[in-house]
Amino acid sequence: MIRVLRVIARLNIGGPALHVANLTRGLNPARFETLLVTGQIGPGEGDMSDLARDLNWQVIPDMGREISPLADAVTLIKLWGLMRRYRPHIVHTHTAKAGAVGRV
Repeated sequence: MIRVLRVIARLNIGGPALHVANLTRGLNPARFETLLVTGQIGPGEGDMSDLARDLNWQVIPDMGREISPLADAVTLIKLWGLMRRYRPHIVHTHTAKAGAVGRV
């Protein structure tokens, strides 16, 4: 089974959240195990986390849109630990923040 770790900064209203949910649902569950990792929705943003209710997903509360050296370092450490436990074959990142921490 191929393990896919999909990372997005947040599931706010917009195309990336729809894209991530559809990609995750579209993979053959007999061949792929997917874990979706997302951050918190920011103040004043619409929430589309209902799209993930039937998916295997986890929230890293410190991961958000804003640049914050401390929160970003905490996110990096938490994501690194999650990767060590999940041991993904593929890391698929979406949005700038998720791409930055996912690539490190």
